[in-house]
Amino acid sequence: MEMNIRVEGLQELERQLVKLGAEMGTKTLNQALMSASLPTMKRAKSEAPGSIKKAISRVKHRSNRTLKLSKVGRIAGGKQAAGVSIIVRKKKAPFAHMIHDGTKPRYTKGKGKKRPYKNAYRGQIKPNPFLKEAWKAEGEQKAINIFQNKLKQRIKKLTK
Repeated sequence: MEMNIRVEGLQELERQLVKLGAEMGTKTLNQALMSASLPTMKRAKSEAPGSIKKAISRVKHRSNRTLKLSKVGRIAGGKQAAGVSIIVRKKKAPFAHMIHDGTKPRYTKGKGKKRPYKNAYRGQIKPNPFLKEAWKAEGEQKAINIFQNKLKQRIKKLTK
């Protein structure tokens, strides 16, 4: 599941911010994006069941490879622009995708001593799309407003 906010002119903005200082452009964009994604992440944590709450986090990225790996709500610019993804860490909650997306009816394969019963019904998990719900509840416009405000504050601070 991916949700995108496209910000037109983000690469040009980044180039202009880089002129203020070598690392300032990317740093400024990342800070604004991290601030914009915070309400959605908090909402996702509050709606997530059990131990999945601790596995939800945000990551900064710049490359397309990282964007493709992220399957969760994303606030990102173009190819070279800064980006932030809200993710569920697989090591902390390897089952999160099954809870978020649900499963079809599951049956055992019946191989070995530990699973002697072939085709034993193991249940079906109903979807609990806590990330989608968090995104819908917080809304795209709220994230854009926070991004704009933080970016204005950082630019004013840098230009003084």
